[in-house]
Amino acid sequence: MSIGGWWSRLTRGLQGLRQPDDTSEARFRQLFEKLPEPVWILTENHFVEANPAALAAIGYIHRPEILRLHPGDLSPEYQPDGELSLIKAERMAQLGLKKDLHRFEWVHKRRDGTLFPVEVTLTTMDWLGKPSICCIWRDMSERKRQEQQLRLSQFCIDRATDAVYWINPDGSIFNANPAACSMLGFAPEQLIGQTVPEFDVNFTPVLWREHWEDLKRRQSIRLESTLRRADGTVFPVEVSANYIQFEGQEYNCAILRDISERNRILQTLQERETQIERDAERNRYLLQAATDGIHVVDRQGCIILANNAFATSLGYRLDEVISLHVNDFDKEFSPEQVALNLREWLQQDEPFT
Repeated sequence: MSIGGWWSRLTRGLQGLRQPDDTSEARFRQLFEKLPEPVWILTENHFVEANPAALAAIGYIHRPEILRLHPGDLSPEYQPDGELSLIKAERMAQLGLKKDLHRFEWVHKRRDGTLFPVEVTLTTMDWLGKPSICCIWRDMSERKRQEQQLRLSQFCIDRATDAVYWINPDGSIFNANPAACSMLGFAPEQLIGQTVPEFDVNFTPVLWREHWEDLKRRQSIRLESTLRRADGTVFPVEVSANYIQFEGQEYNCAILRDISERNRILQTLQERETQIERDAERNRYLLQAATDGIHVVDRQGCIILANNAFATSLGYRLDEVISLHVNDFDKEFSPEQVALNLREWLQQDEPFT
């Protein structure tokens, strides 16, 4: 049944509540009392009837407590648009009397002072011979909470430094945040509708279809790729692809991060490691090529590095001198004296022999 037909049936029945000779009075009184939605009857902008759901919605128990109250009495002083509740309630009532059906949003106040949003639907009716309004509320608290969450999510996505793309199964861009547009150098209207192979150098239409099927199976994929900006320059990105379904539609929600700087740092570190290894190899060669005996000891006086010339001078093989203590081949110095001399030498700024 349409909302208009439902209201027509309800209001005809409600009129019968005041007509004792109407055999349908009990049936419609039962309907009115058991409706889960709050229902009110207003005459001359004052409540003259309310069902239990309406009383419960605003924290009242006894019907006489709210009869003859003005809708503004159950509202904060001002509505969210800044208009006085008393004035706006009068204006909404006038619109309700002029139209068969009038719907709008409103903020009401419970008996304990807490506020809650409702969707109000008004329809005209005759009540005891006077033009009246039948009013029904739908609590919008949960819907408003969800809308606020969506706005917050969109706010965060729009201001995220990472690029976020919503991609259709065919690879076309359905939506993108400002960071995504900036990353590629396109205006939003230029980027929306483009396909991934148009700006990702690693994807062809065939590879995209394979990627999509793989993503559906795995739900989430991490990979690296290379994108082409509007000016033709290319850069590396890290991609977190996520398969999602929303309102019956499939999407790839892809979060991309430019890793140019990270790759530059990694390349610099790799080059430094390579250079260090080359220097170490050269130093090892020079050490072994030297004709003078060379050895290095730690703080305890144990040999940790030596060349062949040094080992030969002592009559050892090179592998045999490693870990020997100075005292093992020079009895002039006790281990304690060696440790003392090393501490003194380490405190000197000048080389020692």
